[in-house]
Amino acid sequence: MSTAPDDPIAGASANLPPPPDPAPVVVGAGLRPAPTDGPVASTLVGAPSVVTPSGGAPSVGDPSRDAPSDAVGIERVAAKSLVFTLGNVLAKLSGILLAKLYLDTTLLPFEHFGRLGQVQALAAFVTPVVAMGLAAGMLRLASSMTDAAERRALPMTAFLMQFAACLAVFAAAWPAGAWIGREIVAGAERPELWPDAAILGRLAIAIGLLDALASVPLMRIQAREKAALYSAITAGKFALLIAATFVALVVLRGGLVGAMVALALASGAVVVVTGASLVRREAWTFRPALARRLL
Repeated sequence: MSTAPDDPIAGASANLPPPPDPAPVVVGAGLRPAPTDGPVASTLVGAPSVVTPSGGAPSVGDPSRDAPSDAVGIERVAAKSLVFTLGNVLAKLSGILLAKLYLDTTLLPFEHFGRLGQVQALAAFVTPVVAMGLAAGMLRLASSMTDAAERRALPMTAFLMQFAACLAVFAAAWPAGAWIGREIVAGAERPELWPDAAILGRLAIAIGLLDALASVPLMRIQAREKAALYSAITAGKFALLIAATFVALVVLRGGLVGAMVALALASGAVVVVTGASLVRREAWTFRPALARRLL
């Protein structure tokens, strides 16, 4: 005759199957089922960090492995930011050199210098109005666009829209250039400015339009993180501006008109270089649907 065990719970548990191995702990969220024939019970979308109770090698998403790549990314962004900053510093330094020419009253009389500030302010007003935010819209769409065909068509669509806007404003504003110029030189005590009123007004409009037209190609360069190229273009523009201003004021004694022609020449050179690069590298495709989204 059999007798009951001293501990009934221990006796009952002896007949149960062994418990399964504990499931691994997954760090993070966003789980999806994993293969059932491997040691890893589940994985996280985007390379998770998996820690098994039995230890072992870290998974592909181990932060200790990702840290070097993150450090490289931070270094790359810092290096490009430094290059962009260097280009801006060179632009500011060029202003000091230009000031030595502009403030020389033997080259540019005091009243001419005051009118130069007015013309530059008018050009600075024209640029953002005509640009219509197309460069910023291109950057915004490029960062969220998934369709490859639309991404290829985006730069050319934005550039053609900008070109059409500049052309329309130029055609409309050209007849008004004479009136704008007369308003700029109104009250000038130096009569030599009066005959140049029309060309001064039209040069101010032209400079603003050229800067607006260059905004899309320049934004394309920035979006592609070509910091060295962008800084080189910026430095080249101001180097050309300094050289052209020196020739216009010192060599040719062109006065206010000469200084304005130098500004237009520098802005036009940027349009030629950046615009030619965009036209040569991008697909000649215009999409009306993208045009509506750019505005």
